Amino acid sequence: MEKLNKKITIGRRYWELPAILSIADGSNSIPLHILAARTIEKAGGITETAQTVNLRKFLLANHFILNHLQEITSALPSFLGIKDISELKRGHAGLYENILSVNRFALDNIAAVSGRTVRPLANSVGGFIKLPETEYFKQEKKKAESEGADLLKLFAQFTIPKDKKGIYAALRDSAEYTFYDGDLWTSRGQIIPLNKIDEYSRKNWISGPRARLAINKDKQDILKEFNLPSQPTATLAVVVELLHFLRYSNQLSDIFRKDKIRNEAIQPAEISGSATCAIESTNKLFILRLTIDKGIIDDTNLLSF
Repeated sequence: MEKLNKKITIGRRYWELPAILSIADGSNSIPLHILAARTIEKAGGITETAQTVNLRKFLLANHFILNHLQEITSALPSFLGIKDISELKRGHAGLYENILSVNRFALDNIAAVSGRTVRPLANSVGGFIKLPETEYFKQEKKKAESEGADLLKLFAQFTIPKDKKGIYAALRDSAEYTFYDGDLWTSRGQIIPLNKIDEYSRKNWISGPRARLAINKDKQDILKEFNLPSQPTATLAVVVELLHFLRYSNQLSDIFRKDKIRNEAIQPAEISGSATCAIESTNKLFILRLTIDKGIIDDTNLLSF
């Protein structure tokens, strides 16, 4: 979805926007739902709590895991010299079971926090209208990390064709490997204000895993840990990120288990204002500009590349 049809958003109540965006692009329903909620909150001067941020990051991390795993599974037959995924089950049973296990890991995590696996129900403007139980995060889920590491070791052995060159563009902040919020950086050293993105030509820009690894390489230790190239191919970058987000998801689970999930009141507001926010998805970067007048959406502009 390169641009959003404004006719389906203008004149609606602000709280309808997360659902509208998540339905408009089902494969990116989770990042778009979160992006809409965050942009509305910014326009209304609502500050995300630390728990809300971590729950949203948890959802987004597991969205990455699911989508990356789907891409990895689609690529495996050609690398293993088999016809399709059904042959994977027959000839590589252990690998097939690992893939199923990682898939269950992500689906269970999303359902626990979101209420279902697509178009998150629990996330809302101002926080979560329904919170997961702390007990869920006490389950041991470290096995998925070892399964992700095994996939990375496997793909590191394959001969993967080089990708086309371009200008990498991704979000970056000083705190962590960035996918949730941050400044827009390019591999040419540009730091681009989100509200001025239209002033820049995005020709030959590359987003997604390769871009995130290029822009945030100092925040990513997996490349050194597995003795991988500093700028891996697109396929290998997907597997690197799969392992990263498996570990990241479990780190957040540790936080939820330690701090316990607390009831937090949704912050009601009659929102008026404008804001711009960005978020990473598996193979895209989304930027949403939004104007709200007395709770009614006055203008929207959604860009992706």
